Amino acid sequence: STFEIRENVIDAVRRLQPRLTYDESTDMTVGGGAGKGDNSTSTSNTHFDGWARMAVPMASYSIVDVQRPRLGEQAPSRVRADISIDLSTFTESIRREWLTDVRPRDVLILLAVSAAPAANGGSTATDGDALCCIQGARGCEIECRLDSKGKPIDEQQQQQQQQQSHDSRMLNIRVSMDTHQYYEDMSSGGDDVYAALNVAMRRRPQENNFKAVLETIRDLMMTTGPSSAAILPDWLTSTFLGYGDPARATAMQQACARATSNGHKSVRINLGDTFLDECHLRECLGDGNVLGIEGGVFAKPCIVELPVDSDGVVRVTSEPPVNLGPIELRRPRQNTIRFTSAQVAAIRSACLPGLSLIVGPPGTGKTDVAVQIIANLYHAHPAQKILLVTHSNQALNQLFEKIIALNIEPRHLLRLGHGEEELDAEERYSKAGRVESFLERRLELLAEVQRLAESMDVRGDYGYTCDNARLFFITQVRLRWEAFYRKALAQVDQNAADVGRFVVDGFPFALFFENALGHSVFGAAADAASSAASDLLEVAAGCFRYIEGIFDELADIQPFELLRSSTDRSNYLLTNQARIVAMTCTHAALKRKELVALGFRYDTVVLEEAAQILDVETFIPLVLQPPSSAADASSTHNSSRLKRLVMIGDHNQLPPVVKNSGLRAYANMEQSMFARLVRLGVPYTELNKQARARPEIADLYRYRYTALGDLEALVGAGPFALPNTGFQNTFQFVNVADFGSRGGESAPTRYYYQNLGEAEYVVAVYQYMRLLGYSASRIAILTTYNGQRALLRDVLERRCTGSDMLDALFGLPGALSTVDQFQGQQSDYVLLSLVRTKSVGHLRDLRRLTVALSRARLGLYVFGRRQLFETCFELQHPMRLLLANGDCLKLRPNGEQCGKEQEQQ
Repeated sequence: STFEIRENVIDAVRRLQPRLTYDESTDMTVGGGAGKGDNSTSTSNTHFDGWARMAVPMASYSIVDVQRPRLGEQAPSRVRADISIDLSTFTESIRREWLTDVRPRDVLILLAVSAAPAANGGSTATDGDALCCIQGARGCEIECRLDSKGKPIDEQQQQQQQQQSHDSRMLNIRVSMDTHQYYEDMSSGGDDVYAALNVAMRRRPQENNFKAVLETIRDLMMTTGPSSAAILPDWLTSTFLGYGDPARATAMQQACARATSNGHKSVRINLGDTFLDECHLRECLGDGNVLGIEGGVFAKPCIVELPVDSDGVVRVTSEPPVNLGPIELRRPRQNTIRFTSAQVAAIRSACLPGLSLIVGPPGTGKTDVAVQIIANLYHAHPAQKILLVTHSNQALNQLFEKIIALNIEPRHLLRLGHGEEELDAEERYSKAGRVESFLERRLELLAEVQRLAESMDVRGDYGYTCDNARLFFITQVRLRWEAFYRKALAQVDQNAADVGRFVVDGFPFALFFENALGHSVFGAAADAASSAASDLLEVAAGCFRYIEGIFDELADIQPFELLRSSTDRSNYLLTNQARIVAMTCTHAALKRKELVALGFRYDTVVLEEAAQILDVETFIPLVLQPPSSAADASSTHNSSRLKRLVMIGDHNQLPPVVKNSGLRAYANMEQSMFARLVRLGVPYTELNKQARARPEIADLYRYRYTALGDLEALVGAGPFALPNTGFQNTFQFVNVADFGSRGGESAPTRYYYQNLGEAEYVVAVYQYMRLLGYSASRIAILTTYNGQRALLRDVLERRCTGSDMLDALFGLPGALSTVDQFQGQQSDYVLLSLVRTKSVGHLRDLRRLTVALSRARLGLYVFGRRQLFETCFELQHPMRLLLANGDCLKLRPNGEQCGKEQEQQ
């Protein structure tokens, strides 16, 4: 963290370009300036000639509150300061970033920057890096925003102001200073560094979580005793520390051990709607064993009993179907994906208590597997909660959008963190959004209750409150149903001839359903009369369950009606209502203390992108809940409630980002917990069928995996079976020579590599594709360096978005990104710029190369210096395949002949 902050500070000050100026006066003044004459003095000031996106000069800074020390301490209990920042000189986009991205709990770095005099005695520095002087740096945490009168603005008012406009030119904030540092500064007797603070620097949200992470680590290390929240479950502790049998914690071994100790010969797993049909079931679970399907008919939800012994029989049963009411009113959604055998094995393992590692090569459906795991656990264990954690907001939103599309109640879903606003969904799934949805749903259900009362000819305002509705259910609905059901059962036992007619005519809620459906819930009268009485009675029971579900949902909503504070409602939602809670690992670190204090509990942790998360950031989500105690019905001693840990990732792709090369190389900090467990020998399930790329493109990175095949039903049909219009090859390496006098690579600043020749070549090919009819949204331009990305953006804006009508028709590609940032995403066609011409650089890391080559589905065209990359030992295998098609871009001279093919694509 210190290394990254130092690098950010140096970069920000360098961009600000501090310069020394003098204010001359004839009076004798006290200041730090040098005298210019016998009867005059001058005061030196620091002026900033440049600008920085992440750092701005402060208009004012003042300490406003220093509170007394606590008993037994010397440092003040609180030190607060007010900061004003003038944003009038910035563009609207940068001003919007400062007004929206700077939030409470964010950390700012305050700098005291003073430019040194130039060597020639002038006021202009010739070398900003050598002459600028950072006198000091102090950290602070934002408490709140202030209005123009200096009064605090709460979070709701702040959101309202942001939605109205971004025209504000001043940013006023109140911050908390480091009390111990302040005491030390005041006790030292030196210069007052706080009076010299003149620059405020912010950091990107994904990099600015260091304080919360370090505080969490400190709390975990300092908290001891039986009430410690840093408790891992017994079944995971040894494996986490790297002791004993690596397979001890795995789900299957844990399940077999429990079954054996209980005298059972099989392990029972509820796989829900994982299988589409019996043929799919036998394909995935046959494995040479004889399948015994109960009753001989396949049904859902599917329950599989796996034998503890390898020579046992796999038995398949299903829970008896329960009629939950008219299907037109319920609209259930089921799985439609035909999972492969490896995917089913991963789902099967993750549904069992214990540790499950799932390695997912590119395009093998990791997200679909994770979604099915969550859906199965949700339906199989109604009393348990699931915590879903990913590395990035983008991956979390993609996963969450697929969960929403399944047969899961929206009231049981909750998405925490600031990335929720980017979620593509009709409803809001943040805390505030869920509470609002509950209150809206309350009105809808109460209206249904009132309609039910009117259909039953019961007078009263039962749809006014949830309590009124509960009273109506107890005194009217349930009593009428029980009386009707007893009479119907009595007639069935007596074999009465007119039982069917009694059920149809005597059902007390028939009018309610007829008004909703537009027809009788029992079908046509003739069919109803001829139907079996037991079937009609089951339809009636299903309708009552539907009505009962309305009142059960109102019972869940009633606390939101009683609680008046938005905070209390949000906390109740998190701790009592939400069964699937999603957040990033950053949010978990930021909010751990609050979650533990609230008593937040969960039974399963699903970690997506686990290979991209630091070891410590993986550990924090496992200890977000207080330990179970004897008061907990499911526990007899202090222990962790955690029952399952599902980690999904790919250690053959990019690891966590560690900018300090020393810590990365010698402390091995870039090794994720996922990669560490794989290296320790913990058994894992590797998905082995990819459906993203053409088989010939997948061959470029297939060698990195054990047995990565192709899902022929997908990659052998449709657009995969057609050539790329205008190109002779679906993938190719394009050698780019020196671009005139510019040569090859250049670096305007350190590590900011650019290659103008490759940029022009890539943009020209992009224009060629657009002229042939390729959609811009299906093309991604990737590069390995931020400098090249910025250069490509400039060239694209000049060539493809100019005032000329033809330029405007090209437009910008669907994605322009670095390889690292594009991990986890895909595009139909990828144009990849390798940039370097003097040394291979960080592309020598095969994990980065794997990501770069696996983003394309239909076409991959790599631009680089053949002589350099061909001789790199690590890249020989993929380069040999790439160069099999030559190193000159081969086009189809008659591209128009493929117009029909392009239309089909």
